[in-house]
Amino acid sequence: MIRLIEFDNTLEQPRLVKCHKSADYRGELTRVFDEQLIGWKPKQVNLVYNRNNTLRGMHWQIWPKPVAKAVTCVCGSIQDVIVDLRPYSRTFMHKATVNLNYHYRYLLIVPIGFAHGFYAVSGSPTVVYGLSEEYDQQYERSFNYADTLLNNVWSSQNVIVSDKDKHAPFIEDLKPGDLEFRG
Repeated sequence: MIRLIEFDNTLEQPRLVKCHKSADYRGELTRVFDEQLIGWKPKQVNLVYNRNNTLRGMHWQIWPKPVAKAVTCVCGSIQDVIVDLRPYSRTFMHKATVNLNYHYRYLLIVPIGFAHGFYAVSGSPTVVYGLSEEYDQQYERSFNYADTLLNNVWSSQNVIVSDKDKHAPFIEDLKPGDLEFRG
């Protein structure tokens, strides 16, 4: 199920793109992090294995190292959620969700200024994502996955969550600098 809402057309947008797949008798090859497809060259690529019912998020990085992401699921199924945190955007605090899995081979492009998180739905999913900048803990920010903004978003309330995500602040408790994406 894809429920990606339309965001402000004047700014860089989240996009859902179909990855190119080639197949023959030997197997398959899928192009994922193609610079022409995603609009930037990944500086870091992460592979994350997840137990079913694991929830990761909601994360982003602030200026001077804001991060865009290109996310795909190579095994199993995830529910991916993004939130527009750009204070200058017409769609500030709007959210969108999309289910990603290996069968459909979609890549979710998450622009700078969006919080990102996902829930491991089935198949002990493996997620691969490219980052436009290297991860830097000093600039990482998060808000709590149980924030009222995300009411009725997650597929389950019975989740496995890290202590860091469990104790992340709610949106109303964020500091002004937590939403700084440009200098």
